[in-house]
Amino acid sequence: MPNLFGFTRIKEVKPMFREGQPASNIEYVTFTDNDYRVVSQKGIFRPNDEVCLVYIDTNLLKNELWDGYINPTDINGNPVGSKLGGDNRVRSIKFNFQDENGDLVYSQGIAIPAKKVYNFLTKKLVSHESLDDESFEKEIGLTKISTTESEQSSKTGTGIKPADQKGNLPFFLYKTDEPHLQKKCIDEENTKTYGFFLKRDGQSITVYNKSTSFFGICTRSVEKKLDAEEITYEGYRRHVLKPKKEELLANPELKPVVGWWNKSEEKFLTQEEFDAIKETIPCIRKRIVSNELTTGLPILKRMRDNYAKFAVRGELFGAGINGRKNNKDSKLPLSFECFGIDEFDDYGNAKRIPMQAAMRIAEQLQIPFVKLFETVETNDKKVIKEICDRIFKENPGIEGIVIRSMDDNSFSAKYLSPEYDALK
Repeated sequence: MPNLFGFTRIKEVKPMFREGQPASNIEYVTFTDNDYRVVSQKGIFRPNDEVCLVYIDTNLLKNELWDGYINPTDINGNPVGSKLGGDNRVRSIKFNFQDENGDLVYSQGIAIPAKKVYNFLTKKLVSHESLDDESFEKEIGLTKISTTESEQSSKTGTGIKPADQKGNLPFFLYKTDEPHLQKKCIDEENTKTYGFFLKRDGQSITVYNKSTSFFGICTRSVEKKLDAEEITYEGYRRHVLKPKKEELLANPELKPVVGWWNKSEEKFLTQEEFDAIKETIPCIRKRIVSNELTTGLPILKRMRDNYAKFAVRGELFGAGINGRKNNKDSKLPLSFECFGIDEFDDYGNAKRIPMQAAMRIAEQLQIPFVKLFETVETNDKKVIKEICDRIFKENPGIEGIVIRSMDDNSFSAKYLSPEYDALK
């Protein structure tokens, strides 16, 4: 199942109320195979309509399909404020209306007619039937933007790779990204123990120790160098020379060129030209110690000292990371808390360890673990959601909760606080 979108059908179209009176222009819809609710204009959808549902926590890229959400206008064509978050992130939207049970309505996601998506792809001469999930997301302009500063700099399009980036995420690890509770099913045939863990608002990192000579520290998408240096050359700085408009008109295939800028002569040098003279230029070498290394290296040392061959996954938070006004975690000292541990299978690939065992291993290695609010034995998803809603009321200001089956790997999902998510 894709993490950013899904094709589904409208289950019900329902009214919203304020002071007992139904809203005149808007209503909310539910879906046949998930628990999301999306607010729409009246009359847009009917039961059984096929729609493309874009999940919250997804970023929209600029194209014709999403222009009305990124650059919305009123009925007169005048620009109005977008409901999206930073980097065009789809977030929860709070409406001052209640549902039929008197509960406040949050719209969680974007629903558009499936036919509109298919027509968009047809215009691009792309057959939707030939696309896998990842290719589909790329073609319609959906992505997941990491909040890691170093990863953000690698996505600037300049072609300048951060000095502390070793490479992409190793093939034997997987990206940390829990699916949302709204689209997960639980085992209704068997009662299991589920744990409710605090979801911090930070950035995920993985510290792995595969062998005596194979170890490292990774963010969600890249591996970091453990001994990175930043080299600055006197009188020069990195520079990207972009083609001028008239040059692009003459030759649309022109690309930006990465090189160096001579500050005193105000002159651009290609990398090849700079390499020919750099040995003659005074330079300063400075070791880069990122937040990931500050917190990850002590954990890596503990694992190597104890011959513990695991991949420790956790959240890096504090010290201004994701420094939004409502993020209490960003105001804490730089910290790391483990939220899962992997072992390596016979093929060398990371495989998740059940939560009970992971907590014991973390305790033995003296690695802080995320807060466990409570556990429950159930086979009812409604019970899980009710516990999450109660925890949100008892702990205002938390980003969300991760629900995990404690004794096996059969269930893992996140449930974001709608109130918190609406402010991101």
